[in-house]
Amino acid sequence: MNTSSSDITLIAGDVESSGNVTFNTGGTITIKPEDGQSFNNDFNTEKLVYTGGVSGLTIGHENNDANIEFGSVTDIAGSIEVYGGNITFTKATNADTTITLLSADTISQVDSITASGLAIIGNALVNLTNTANEVNLIAGGTASEKLRSFAFSNKSTLSIGTINPSGIYAEGTILVETDSGDILILDNIITTDNSSDAIIINAAKSATVGDEKGGNIQMIGSPTIQTGATGITKLFSGSDELSNGLTGFVGGLLNTRGNVDETTGSFSPVLSPGSVYALYRKPTSEPPYKTETIISGKTIGRRDWYAAANEPGTAGSTINSFNWIVPSSVDSIDVLSFGGGGGGAGATSS
Repeated sequence: MNTSSSDITLIAGDVESSGNVTFNTGGTITIKPEDGQSFNNDFNTEKLVYTGGVSGLTIGHENNDANIEFGSVTDIAGSIEVYGGNITFTKATNADTTITLLSADTISQVDSITASGLAIIGNALVNLTNTANEVNLIAGGTASEKLRSFAFSNKSTLSIGTINPSGIYAEGTILVETDSGDILILDNIITTDNSSDAIIINAAKSATVGDEKGGNIQMIGSPTIQTGATGITKLFSGSDELSNGLTGFVGGLLNTRGNVDETTGSFSPVLSPGSVYALYRKPTSEPPYKTETIISGKTIGRRDWYAAANEPGTAGSTINSFNWIVPSSVDSIDVLSFGGGGGGAGATSS
C-alpha cells in the first residue's frame, strides 16, 4: 500500500497473502469482518507490517469469535483493540497508550506486551505471565461480567485501577505480580473463588526473604479486596514500614506474617479461610500473636503475648486478641488483668 496519513479500514471475511502486507500510514488501521459476522478462519498478523507511525490498530469487532494471533512484531503509536475468541501474543506487541482485549475464551502470550494500560473485557481466562511485560495500569472484568481467572506478571511498578473497566473481577483465582517494583492498589479486586490462593498480589517476586526493598504493596484510597467465603487473600510485600496502609488494611498485626514470600510452603500461625493477610519478606521481631496451651496452675503473664503497645501509634492500648488452646482438663480461667500494666491469667482444674 502507498504511503498515507489517512485512516484505513479493511473489511473481509479472510485476510490472506503470500507476502507481507505493509501499512504505511500515520492514521489508524481497522481490520474486521462485516458487521454482525465473524472472520471465516483464525486471524494471524504474521504477514502484517506497520510503518509510518500507525496511530491505532483495531482487529475484529464485538461479533467476532474467531481466534486472533499476533504472529508478527506489532508497534503502534497509539492504542490497540482486539475482539476475538482466543487471543494470543506470539510476538512482542507494543502500544503507546492502551491495549484493550475483548474475549470470552483464553488470552495468553509467548512474547511480551508493552502499554500504558491494559483493559480486559469478557468472560476470559487470562494468562499473561511473561515477566518482560511492561504495563503501567491494569483492569479486567466487571461485577456483571467477570473474568474466568486472571494471572498477570509485570517487569516493574504496576497499578490496579481504572481504565475501562475498573479494578479486577473474576470467578476464579487472581494473581498479579511484579518482578521488581511496587504494586499500587487503587481499585477493587474481587473474586468468588474459595481456594487458599484465591487472590495473590506479589510485589517484587524476584526479591528474597529478608529483603524489604525492591517493591512493596501500596494501598491507595479505599479499595475492596474480597474472595468467596473460604478464600484466602495473600498480599506479599517487603515490610510494614514501606507498604503504605497495608497492615491496617488487613486488620492489624494479627493478619500479618514476617520472613516469608511466595515460596513459603507453610505459615505459622496458619492462614485461616476467609481472611486477608499481609505477608512480609522482612522478618518481624515478634510474631503477631502466640499460641499457648493453658496448663492447670500456670500463670501466663502479659509479656508472654505480643503487646499491642509495641505497634506504632497504639502505645498503651489494651491487648484484645489471643489464641489460647484450652484442654478439656481445664474447667475455668481466672483473668486478672490485661491493661497497660502487668497481670496475667491463671487456670485451674477440678
